[in-house]
Amino acid sequence: MPDTVKIPLEQAVVPVALKAGEEIVIRGVLYSTEDGSRIDARTTSWPGKAPGGASVDIGGYIDFAGGGLRVESYDPATHEVHARATTQAGEVCSAAGKGLYCLPARTLVQAQSRGLTVAQWKGSMQGELSMEVPSPPPLAPVTSTLSSPVFLGGALAVVAVGALVAARVARKRWSQTPTAQLEALAKRVREKAKASDVALGAPLLPALDRALEALKKRKVEASSPEGKRLEAMLLRVDDKLSRTERTLRAEDEKAVADELLHDVEDALDAGDEALEIVRGR
Repeated sequence: MPDTVKIPLEQAVVPVALKAGEEIVIRGVLYSTEDGSRIDARTTSWPGKAPGGASVDIGGYIDFAGGGLRVESYDPATHEVHARATTQAGEVCSAAGKGLYCLPARTLVQAQSRGLTVAQWKGSMQGELSMEVPSPPPLAPVTSTLSSPVFLGGALAVVAVGALVAARVARKRWSQTPTAQLEALAKRVREKAKASDVALGAPLLPALDRALEALKKRKVEASSPEGKRLEAMLLRVDDKLSRTERTLRAEDEKAVADELLHDVEDALDAGDEALEIVRGR
């Protein structure tokens, strides 16, 4: 009779007692108060009101491949995943000394992609995940004997590279969202104001600082009417700063040109005077 137990979310790697070919079933869904995402064992989904709109990522709470498991089926409606133990031990399990098969949590990758610590990311989660295994005990005994240093180093390197790639993809995805683009616009306008003429830039900086802070704290959503108004305002300020910069540059260029022309005229006058002196001899 299969046993169902709650997956301890405080553990980064949860060992499971499986034999090659045996199946494990994982059910449940987590909700993050940080960004409104829903995370089950297989996928992460965002609602329509989230920054960037509704979307789904094929990457949930569990790193099945790292745990030596292969996903057999997934039901997004019930958040139920059926996975089977492969003939190869999970690299993460072996590296962590957790036996042949395990459930490695992807919390590090998920936290990094959101600019959070693992503790902050875990603290934002509500809900639970459970697993159903063929027979007790559901948790394999934890052994303190690690694999060889060479294999351990290689396995950890694979995990690290995977985390970096996933974080890079997540950052790219985030940079393309309306919220990230509006925040980038606010930063660009603020830097332009700092570098502009003091008479124009100084009064703008406090307001730009408040706008940037509101965006960072998600007090204004980029896709909302107020977000659109803020974007329009920032674009007007950006255009004003650019036009002022061009005007000041043109005035500077004119001043330099006038000075050069004056020097040339003085030189020509001096040459004419010298020529007259030579002719008068």
